[in-house]
Amino acid sequence: MLLNRNGIKMIWTRMLLNKSLVTRALLGALLLAGLSERISADTISLSPGDTLSSSVLNDLLEPIQAPIDYQDFLGAWQVSQYICLGGTISADLEGLCESDVELNEAAQPGGSHFERQDVWQIQLLDREEFPLIIQSQELNFLFNPVLSYIAPNDPITWQCDLSGGRFLTCIGPGNIQYGATNGCQHEECLIHVIMRVDRLTTNNLRLSLGPIDTRLTGGSANLLGLFNEVILRKDKILPTPRLVSAYSQDSGVDLEWTAAEDFSGFFNVFRKDELYGDFESLGVVSDQNFNDASVEPGKYWYRIYSESDGELSLGSNVRSVLVD
Repeated sequence: MLLNRNGIKMIWTRMLLNKSLVTRALLGALLLAGLSERISADTISLSPGDTLSSSVLNDLLEPIQAPIDYQDFLGAWQVSQYICLGGTISADLEGLCESDVELNEAAQPGGSHFERQDVWQIQLLDREEFPLIIQSQELNFLFNPVLSYIAPNDPITWQCDLSGGRFLTCIGPGNIQYGATNGCQHEECLIHVIMRVDRLTTNNLRLSLGPIDTRLTGGSANLLGLFNEVILRKDKILPTPRLVSAYSQDSGVDLEWTAAEDFSGFFNVFRKDELYGDFESLGVVSDQNFNDASVEPGKYWYRIYSESDGELSLGSNVRSVLVD
């Protein structure tokens, strides 16, 4: 049995903590809907010349507004932590967010918060109590600020429950316990964490804690200096194309688009010929351009999707073309 400086009992049975284991161009459209969430690079971009299509807005708003379900957590995630543990800042702009907690593999790019990266595997067990299991690969990004940051540099398995599609309550492993001197109202307590969950895009989730009063942790005079934000991003995400141009000429409608340079899949070209109609596929191509020779006089709307193994990406922006 080990006691840390806060009197928390840590029983390391069988070495459970060993080492074995946002596009800014979119903000204008989101602000029209009253949203100001961080948008990641895999979302749709909008710019002058685009048609502000309801299908684009639905793709953006529906995932963000919908309640989050257990199934949304499952799988492997690339995880980024943005953390500040309080502190004060000197006249020389030093000391902010620094503490006596050592954070391995952390960078402080802006002089304030620290950033770290890890990989999580999340699975769902067939049980009623805390069925969601979060297993980190290298580091521990979750902590209860009242009890200090326990084992920040070791992989920990958390057992979690989702409340109302917005709050994630997680309990730590049984080998980490604390008693009445640290506020436990039972004989012994397990460490627990409660964080708000937000969906940033279809493939991004955010867990957030704070900012909170650091006096709760004996931290510093900076009363709003402690926060912990954890961004989850799916490891394999199809890039969202950017439809650059769509114009009519004698041979039909010419389309050109861009996508991530490292993408080696295909592109599916969609079109509709009525404002309230549905987009239908014209075909799959490997190039980043397409000539639609099947048009007749009228107005058309176009949208491009990345495609790989039958899966489609989030759709591109929409461009409209009038064919004489």
